[in-house]
Amino acid sequence: MSQRRPAPAPPMRVPGAPSQAVNPQSIQNYDEEVAIAVMGATGSGKSTFINLASGSRLDVGSGLRSCTSTIETSRTFEMCGRRVTLIDTPGFDDTTKSDTDILKMIALYLSTTYQFGRKLSGVIYMHRISDFLTKERGTARELELATDEILFKPVLDLGARMLRHDNTSASVRRILLGLINNQPHVLSIQRQLIDEQRQLEDTDAGEELSREMTELVRKQRAELAQVQAEMREALLAKDEETQKELDLVCMDLEANVQRIERDRDRLSSEYAEEKKRADAKMEEVMAALAVEEAARRQRQVRIEELQASMRDNVAASEVERVRMREEIATLRQAECK
Repeated sequence: MSQRRPAPAPPMRVPGAPSQAVNPQSIQNYDEEVAIAVMGATGSGKSTFINLASGSRLDVGSGLRSCTSTIETSRTFEMCGRRVTLIDTPGFDDTTKSDTDILKMIALYLSTTYQFGRKLSGVIYMHRISDFLTKERGTARELELATDEILFKPVLDLGARMLRHDNTSASVRRILLGLINNQPHVLSIQRQLIDEQRQLEDTDAGEELSREMTELVRKQRAELAQVQAEMREALLAKDEETQKELDLVCMDLEANVQRIERDRDRLSSEYAEEKKRADAKMEEVMAALAVEEAARRQRQVRIEELQASMRDNVAASEVERVRMREEIATLRQAECK
């Protein structure tokens, strides 16, 4: 697992394409909160990590079918006097959405939350290495991840750290303690989309995805040309069975090429439309947040008043003290909702 310092923004649930909504209850006061994104491939343990850290009940998958098909946030919890929220994101190998949909979803979340003044204190990227491996093989794999230029070495050289998580609360705490006091940062994609007003396909992330999709199309077309050549040979040999099989393969390849090209073309057009809807919804969220924060502060003031009264009013009866303790408990319970 690697940690990286700069990153995105806090509590908001953004269901995936094509429509994305925001849940006001998942946003807390940024001034008092640490927001950390948890990323990684399907099945790497993101949701399990978040549930263990926060006591949330995000869906957890045991197979390769992705449960995290939306961006979700944990319940806010306290650690070392800080209010912490973890953000669960789908991986780019999501089994229910294309890479275009995933990038669009994450970009929408990051740009909208940044536009409203919210940034991340860190990113945790989870990578599973222990399945079906001996301890020695796991250590070797870890070394490979840390030293290979096409794996984690570049980000480690820039200040990220690689830590082990053994599915215990102790390791969760150790990992989070390395991030909760970080100064929040702006991601490149946030700066490019909001400050520089770039289109999504013109951001570094969009250009990288476009390069990968172009290469994938090239490979698919090369494979398609090979199949077409084999079809011509089968036709000359009057091998009808082989020709039918190759014809099906050819149709699948052509469909894949068309799908990839459609995904590439709709990246920014759909993002722009959904960004307008997210901005409007975010205005509503911020209003709801202000009301929620005012109520939270009122509860805190009342708790402090009751505690002072219990401490200073020595003559208070036991019945009165029980009543005050019950009111404090009720107020604190409301804080956890």
